[in-house]
Amino acid sequence: MVQWPPARTRVTIGVREKEFAVRRVVTVPAVLLAAAVFGACGSSSSSSGGGSPYGGSSSKSTSTSAPASGSAATITLSAKDFAFTPTALSVPSGGGTVKFSNTGSVEHNFTVDGQSVSKDAEAGESATVKVDLPAGSYKFHCKYHPTQMKGTLTVG
Repeated sequence: MVQWPPARTRVTIGVREKEFAVRRVVTVPAVLLAAAVFGACGSSSSSSGGGSPYGGSSSKSTSTSAPASGSAATITLSAKDFAFTPTALSVPSGGGTVKFSNTGSVEHNFTVDGQSVSKDAEAGESATVKVDLPAGSYKFHCKYHPTQMKGTLTVG
């Protein structure tokens, strides 16, 4: 007949040091896994990883300017994961066009704050947006990810 130890009896490997070693082998990976899962759930707009799927915009300020000519200029803006590249755009006061390319895996949008400029682009697609605004500085963002994807548009 098999006898089971009493309910309050602790079963160990035999040596107290090995009991701690077994606990460590189980506990450490569990804590690391929990930290990775919970860390991936948050988002931060202070990420410096530009293309990180979990972070916001890049801390590096990149800029694209249109050539100052008589014809309308075309500026290229890329959206990938949850960041715009570049984050600073310039068009001449005569107006211009923003070619908005979404190279990420989710839908993004280009919206100029307080203006009637807004255009969606599905994942893997591009869109063209006409920008004809008075000279000045304007903020732009993605209406789907406004705290992570934003930048500045300078006209003039």
